[in-house]
Amino acid sequence: MYSTYDQYKAAGGALTREQYDLWAPHAAQLIDWRCFGRAETADDALLPAIARCEMRLVDAMAAQAAAKGGALKSASTDGYSESYADSAQMEKQLQRICRQYLPHQLLYAGGRCSC
Repeated sequence: MYSTYDQYKAAGGALTREQYDLWAPHAAQLIDWRCFGRAETADDALLPAIARCEMRLVDAMAAQAAAKGGALKSASTDGYSESYADSAQMEKQLQRICRQYLPHQLLYAGGRCSC
């Protein structure tokens, strides 16, 4: 994970530690997938942006799940895979968060966009 619960709370996060601990690994996996694994070895200067992205993804995932009464239908921790009740809308929202918070050099590789 790229952020801690204490960072999340300091940034204004409203979830409990248990909720954060549930969603943060999924958010970190999404970041790793979107960045082709480059976030794991990113320069220290990029880590705050990655942490902010993870915290916003946590909020978005938790809010979507709450709105849909548990919209997360399935998840895989070995390879990134999730299924949501309204997956198209959720995917757009997660893409928007990643584009907003993740540094450009992590999202793009050789001219290909990971989004």
